[in-house]
This record gives sequence, structure tokens and C-alpha cells, in this order.
Amino acid sequence: MTENTFCAAPTCEPRGKGLTASQLRKVRALVRGECANLDGRLCLPWDKPCPMLESSTFEGICSYFKLAVLPMDVALEAELTGKIRPASKTCAVCDSKYFPTSNRQSYCSADCERKANRIKSRERMERMRRKKGVGVTI
Repeated sequence: MTENTFCAAPTCEPRGKGLTASQLRKVRALVRGECANLDGRLCLPWDKPCPMLESSTFEGICSYFKLAVLPMDVALEAELTGKIRPASKTCAVCDSKYFPTSNRQSYCSADCERKANRIKSRERMERMRRKKGVGVTI
């Protein structure tokens, strides 16, 4: 059984280098605006000042920030982690936006994939029946 990482107390993971001034400003703005664990300047799980706001060199990344807050800013996430998330795609069935898990993914969910396969099968069978002349009324 996996543990819910959002309920656990956050930890600070060490970073090899500090942040630039612009990155630090972006991180602090993101923490102040989006972090659910922040109350004023206190980190609620730690019951002490938030390390993301207090450190001037920013030598660590809070695990909650990394998992829940940082993905809200794709460009900053790419700068800090070195990972580039794929651009969002539009589902071919329901027209909703989603982030693909592979380069071949065309649908947002398994449900949409089943619907698309059913539509394709129906069209294929209709073409086959027209070709054979089965079920055609004159």
C-alpha cells in the first residue's frame, strides 16, 4: 500500500546549488500564492517558518512544494528539476486538455479510448458491409 505523500510532513531535499535571484523571486511568489501548508510565514506541518521563504540561498526543496506547488509553473519546474513536461494535448473524443504519459497517447482516459475504439470499429464494419453489399437496401 502506498502512503499519501501530501498528508505526510514535508521534508527538505538537498540541492547542489542555490537559485538565481529571479528563480528565488518566482519560487517565493509561488509559495505565497499557492502553498496550502503556508499560514502567514509558518509552515503548518513543521510549525516553524517556511524554509522556502526563509532561506536566502535556497539549498533545499520542500517535498510538498516539489510535488504539489511547483507543477503549477511549468517553466520554473523545468528550470529547477531539469525535467521538461510534455505540452498538453487535447483528447480526440471529449476535447479536454490533458498531459500525456507517452508520446503515443491520444485520449485523456481509458474511457475515452474505449469510446474511440467503438466508433472506429463501427465505421470499419460499415465500410466492410458496404463493400460486400450486406445489409444494403435498394
